[in-house]
Amino acid sequence: MYRCDNIPDAMRRLLPKLVYVHVTQSEVNANNILEIRREVQKIEPNAQVVLLVTDHSPTDQGWAQIGTLSMAGFKILPIERTLVQSGIESKHAYSLLLTEIEKRLGKDYDPYDVRDPVAGAFSFFGRDPFIEDVLRRSIERHPVGIFGLRKLGKSSVIQALRDRASFPVALVNLQLTGQAALEKVCKRILKQWSQWMQVHYDLDWQPPPLKIDQPMIGFIDAIANLLQSLESQKGPVRVGLFLDEIELLIPSAGDNQKLVRYLTFMRTLRGLVDEDDHFSFIVASLNPSVNRINAWNDEQNPTFNLFQEIYLPPLANDDCIQMVRNIGQQVRLSYSVDTLQIIVDLSGGHPFLARQFCSLLYKQRGRQPGQIEAAAIPAAVEHFIYDEQTVTHLDAGIWQDAGNPALWGEEQAQINQALLLELARADGPVPQDRLLDSPNADLRRTALINLERFHFIHQPEPGAYALRYGLLRTWLRRRKLGLE
Repeated sequence: MYRCDNIPDAMRRLLPKLVYVHVTQSEVNANNILEIRREVQKIEPNAQVVLLVTDHSPTDQGWAQIGTLSMAGFKILPIERTLVQSGIESKHAYSLLLTEIEKRLGKDYDPYDVRDPVAGAFSFFGRDPFIEDVLRRSIERHPVGIFGLRKLGKSSVIQALRDRASFPVALVNLQLTGQAALEKVCKRILKQWSQWMQVHYDLDWQPPPLKIDQPMIGFIDAIANLLQSLESQKGPVRVGLFLDEIELLIPSAGDNQKLVRYLTFMRTLRGLVDEDDHFSFIVASLNPSVNRINAWNDEQNPTFNLFQEIYLPPLANDDCIQMVRNIGQQVRLSYSVDTLQIIVDLSGGHPFLARQFCSLLYKQRGRQPGQIEAAAIPAAVEHFIYDEQTVTHLDAGIWQDAGNPALWGEEQAQINQALLLELARADGPVPQDRLLDSPNADLRRTALINLERFHFIHQPEPGAYALRYGLLRTWLRRRKLGLE
């Protein structure tokens, strides 16, 4: 337990005079919450706020007890350890903590309305078997490509992979560096490995300098140097490179400069994969073309069929329910059993759809605590499919991804959308034979495989297909087909 006496002015306006910080690795349940309050008030009877740094999301009873104490004027504010760790690694600990406190103590705080990738025990749910499988493959020298729909959680998963790896991982989001010179991309990777060594081994590892005209030679030397440093620490002798939004590196037609850059970078990484047992390589993208295209301008693609393709599924029903309930507990919001099942059916386990729908339910009740009943669902569905702020993920997201010629080709994209409309029009699952009863049966069969692989559709019973997401079905029926 630590008392905070030197709180910066910007944070002081949010917090009272006496603030304590408590770090725990124990379960955050109701009994432990009460014990923390007793411990603090034994030291300082007038204390009002405890920042609780933890790896664990509070249990349902833990959140309830936090809410009860808050109404009595004693606030316990759980802070995820991953937030503190991220702040230390990036050297922005104060600003990250200030932002989190401002958000959590604000009167309009909505824990469901999160647009950026989520990480940590409070926001990231399920996926444990998926993450364990990907890490195992990467350690066994299998480069992995994680593919799937937008906002399904690929970036959150790749962050979780980095956080759970026992070796230095550089996670690079290519939205930030995808167009930069190779020297800058390599420096960003090396900087992240250096930060990992500082945090985990308290070792000031500095990579050798890179040459502007030949950065990949220095990059290979830096990896060899890093592996030697790891061997001296007697930890796992392995480094990982995880690239998010990999499609941003892929050269476009006629862009020779970008093609040379891509080939130089990927040939080096391919060589590391082939020759070094200590290099783990994972990429994430909506588009698997990085693994599918054989060549550009007669230049062989170095990553052709390099990656084991894994397609990220929606959350399992139980994980989706846990996510909805646990996030709701942060603002003393609960759901009836029937309401939870309806939310699962409407979202199909799509985490972003589920969170946005729950955010709408929370707004509809004026962001007040209490229980949401099934009777509130129809009005929320009606609002969701007509409000441009919420429907955009159905329209510009899932629907347009299904019809994106850049992903599927023009003809296949049209068939994808035709099949989705056919399934939306039906009153129940449609047998495969009926869907293939068409002159373009071969293209339809390919479309069914792709749509199921990307989790647009599923088979609720063997040999029969339905749309995966109830909100998408309702939107298609109402807005595209003029039904209901």
